[in-house]
Amino acid sequence: MNSPSLPLLGLLSFCLLAPPRADAEPAALSADLAQTITAAAAYDSGQDMSPLRHLEDLARAAIADPAQRPALEAGLTQLISGDATFEAKRFACQYLGILGSAECVPALAKLLANDTTTGMACLALEPNPAPTAGEALCQALVAARGLSQVQIINALGNRREAPAAAPLARLTQSADVEVATAAIAALGKIGDEPARHTLATLPKPTDPRLQAALTDAILRTAEQLVARGDAKAAARIYTGMLAPTQPPNLRRGALRALLALDRDGGEQRILKVLRAADPVLSPVAIAAMGRVSTPGAAGRFARTLPALPAAEQVWMIEALAQRPEADARAALQAQLTATDTPVRRAAIRALGARGGVEAVAPLLTTLGRATDDAEYREVEAALAGLAGDQATDLALIDRAPALPEDKRGYVFFALAERGSRPALPLLLGASESANPAVVQPALRALTTLATPADAGAVLAKLVELKAPAARVDAEDATRLVLLKVPDPAARSALVCRTLGALPAGSIEARCSLLQLLPACGDQQALDALTPASADADARVRDAATRALADWPTLAAWEALRHIYEQPDSPAHRALALRALVRLQGEANAQPSPGLIDRYQQLLAGARDDGDYKLVLGALGAATQPEALPLATGLLARSSIRAEAAQAVRRIAEAVRATNPQAAEAALEQLK
Repeated sequence: MNSPSLPLLGLLSFCLLAPPRADAEPAALSADLAQTITAAAAYDSGQDMSPLRHLEDLARAAIADPAQRPALEAGLTQLISGDATFEAKRFACQYLGILGSAECVPALAKLLANDTTTGMACLALEPNPAPTAGEALCQALVAARGLSQVQIINALGNRREAPAAAPLARLTQSADVEVATAAIAALGKIGDEPARHTLATLPKPTDPRLQAALTDAILRTAEQLVARGDAKAAARIYTGMLAPTQPPNLRRGALRALLALDRDGGEQRILKVLRAADPVLSPVAIAAMGRVSTPGAAGRFARTLPALPAAEQVWMIEALAQRPEADARAALQAQLTATDTPVRRAAIRALGARGGVEAVAPLLTTLGRATDDAEYREVEAALAGLAGDQATDLALIDRAPALPEDKRGYVFFALAERGSRPALPLLLGASESANPAVVQPALRALTTLATPADAGAVLAKLVELKAPAARVDAEDATRLVLLKVPDPAARSALVCRTLGALPAGSIEARCSLLQLLPACGDQQALDALTPASADADARVRDAATRALADWPTLAAWEALRHIYEQPDSPAHRALALRALVRLQGEANAQPSPGLIDRYQQLLAGARDDGDYKLVLGALGAATQPEALPLATGLLARSSIRAEAAQAVRRIAEAVRATNPQAAEAALEQLK
């Protein structure tokens, strides 16, 4: 269709909403109208639009005052009937589409016969309320071809012109696919009995464009029937679309529509589809189950579940999980024993989302039967998600000890995720087990649930640990709980008090407590740790040295330097050196007077290239000019010259702005 100079919808809004211009002359002045029409007839793009603007003013006035419409319609009709320009005629057709009556139809009919003006004529005739407008379009349809014929067909369809159904039916078989497509679509818009009959009896198109148009048209007729309240007739159409020979998307759309029309919410139809095991329609039927509200529906749906394919059982479980009835929950629980893994896991997830305290026992039974970690995790997540708050927590706490030892941890984790403080005694008790599979998850769960007030109890369990293989996990968990105590002095007092109370020979417990002292970080903790680095027991010395190596501040410098300077333990010396370098690297950010002295100590104690390279790595990040001589002094060692040169460059770049001469002098030594 030819495009108007202004979009029709925008034009309608403009004419209906914009007020008349204050300088508009009354439309009743026939001389003025005649003069305006004459001027407008000569308009072309780019010329003065004053005549058209004046006609717009008259149109707004005519919309407001129907008595003025006949005169303006006559003027616009005259404009399209004479030798006016194409632009002028298109402008007139736009307004005749708003104001036109039977009076303008003969003139518009003549435009239909010309391919260049068919589109503008259709624009005016389509909304025209006169029956003769439809007749004119029907008469022009026979002789029109190509685009003009498509434009006329579209106008007839939009008018829902019932008398056009017969000629449109013939055009559905046109060799021109665009014409045939438009005819099918128009019949769908008309939607009366003849149109519906034509669409229903059309041979199945081979062209996918025609097939798509036919599907849309049939659906449109059914929608119109629904809108008119004729649900039975619409249902007959939709039922015909359910046939297995129809495209899958059409069948699914038809089923959705039928379910919406069913008075029982679609329950019987859903059951029928499920019993028929139709893979195309079953997903739609299952998805619609949630909208069925008839009493007992959940149980009736659930009874079809075992006969469904596995994939559909998963969908059914997900659908039943959305229903509140006890029958639905019972069906979910029954599937916890399903042999198909995806079905069983879907039931686990569904119970976790919808179950409460009543689901604890069946889920724990499932956990006891499970044989792979993925399913263990599914049950854990389900237990964590159960409703019921404290009642559910207490049920989990009560039943957890009856599980196999290697599976209790999943309940511990679920309780931790639930934030269950009542589980604390269970977890503390479990940490006394000799089985690492029980102790490790119990302690990890404690890190979530324990508060600062529980730190002493957790510390005591570390001391009493009976599962050596869980010691590292126990130390990590105790450290995390200890860090919840906000005051470092309180943390230190707690650990030191426990250390002091250890019975003689408690080497493993002592080593574990020493490892906790860096988390305390105060002088009391350091004073307890430093002597242990020279203890007669090698295990204690090793634990203390490793703890010193983790110390967070420079307060441990002297103790670490002492170890660094001792030749009798290369492993401990290496630990001390790395710790000293780490502390120096952190101190670079906030230089202190002792920074350079400490670097000198490190370089003085270095024994091989590896030591020098470690120290240079930290020294290169220093920002004090006094660091330059330390780095340049190592350039003479050929085996580490590359690392020393890199350190010199970095330091020089850092101090260039404040000490340019020192920086340049150091860089000269690299040449």
